[in-house]
Amino acid sequence: MTLPRVQAYFRGAVARPINNLARILLIFFFDLQAVVAYGRSAPRKYQLLYIPPHLIQNQHAKENIRHLHKCVIGGDWDQHPTRKYKDTDLYQIMKKRIQQGAAFPETGAFERMKNLIGKHGSFDGVATAPEIEQRYKCLDNIIDEAQTKRRLRTQKELRFLRFREKGGINVVITRRGEVRKIGNGNHRLMIALLLDLPQVPVSVFAVHPQALKNGTWNELRQRSRKLEAKKPHRNNPYG
Repeated sequence: MTLPRVQAYFRGAVARPINNLARILLIFFFDLQAVVAYGRSAPRKYQLLYIPPHLIQNQHAKENIRHLHKCVIGGDWDQHPTRKYKDTDLYQIMKKRIQQGAAFPETGAFERMKNLIGKHGSFDGVATAPEIEQRYKCLDNIIDEAQTKRRLRTQKELRFLRFREKGGINVVITRRGEVRKIGNGNHRLMIALLLDLPQVPVSVFAVHPQALKNGTWNELRQRSRKLEAKKPHRNNPYG
């Protein structure tokens, strides 16, 4: 085995699991700090919440939140300008696919992805034409399932060993309790919005401490519990 292959194997089989474990331990540490400061109801990083998708109308720039392991983050990050989903080219692509019945190749989705790959080298783990095609086949399956079952699955329903809702639809909660989309899950959120699903599972990426003090965080938690109680039983997740 050549040296580059040995190095690649080491990164994948040894270094990556160690790094992931270190990140999780760091998250637990900051979660504990939040519990000490704000009580047992304090948010945890990547905590699962159920939210009506129409509450999430704006995208938030991830670059405005510097600390990636904390969940309760102060400062003025929630005062920065946002962008509405309906103003994005991705929303228009998903609208053509879901509401107008166009196939993804007819919506401009493939061209958009090719442009992003040309700019970044790869995008969302996709780098080749066959990978683009496979990605949108997977999205077609998600759309079909959401139309039939009227829900999106959580990360643990998709992958048993997921840490909380990490990898799901990331959101941040501002000081006024506004729920904004950030990072992962753009396609899935747009599916929920365009299909008018009653609820969507989200992953809590950051919460402004003022939302804990003024009660808006607890309002979201209580609303989530009510929505979770209405979803199909865990042993029969598709009704």
